[in-house]
Amino acid sequence: MTSLLQPDIDWSPDDERDLLLAINEETDRLTRLVGNLLDLTRIEAGELRPQREWNDPEEVIRETAQRAAATLPRHEVRVERAVDLPPVMFDYVEIAQVLFNLIENAGKYAPPGSAIDVSAHVTEGAVTFSVADRGPGIPAGEEERIFGKFYRITRPGGPGGAGIGLSICRGIIDAHGGRIWAEPREGGGAIF
Repeated sequence: MTSLLQPDIDWSPDDERDLLLAINEETDRLTRLVGNLLDLTRIEAGELRPQREWNDPEEVIRETAQRAAATLPRHEVRVERAVDLPPVMFDYVEIAQVLFNLIENAGKYAPPGSAIDVSAHVTEGAVTFSVADRGPGIPAGEEERIFGKFYRITRPGGPGGAGIGLSICRGIIDAHGGRIWAEPREGGGAIF
């Protein structure tokens, strides 16, 4: 950013725009990281109290998928339409954050050009949300550990991160009285 302020560099309008776009992306990423750290602190302190209201599950999926798709230009974020989903009592903002974190995570691990599928369906009297990708999947035995604070599966050349996104998802879902888990996806990848 300070490069733009240097008087001895003559920036073309295209170069300025590219640099400003990179600064904007990194600022957004840093803002999300700080927000996640604050959320993790609230969760650990037992201060997370969802403001539950009746919401349309399909609406939160559609809105969040659209917002996440804007940050994942190398992936297609697809929303599978559900039929006859009942309203569900949840904190819209918090569940949207869980979905956003899961979609963003899928985008980090899934190969460019692959789709990320977001859906909801009724199972045994409950609405289950899911985010599925075609990434490398989760190594056997790691399905529970990945929800631990600061835990990341390390792979050569794999994506970076602080290892708190899934921990935050678990905390939010626990505060709602729900359950979150990961499993292999048939044909490769993972489903959360």
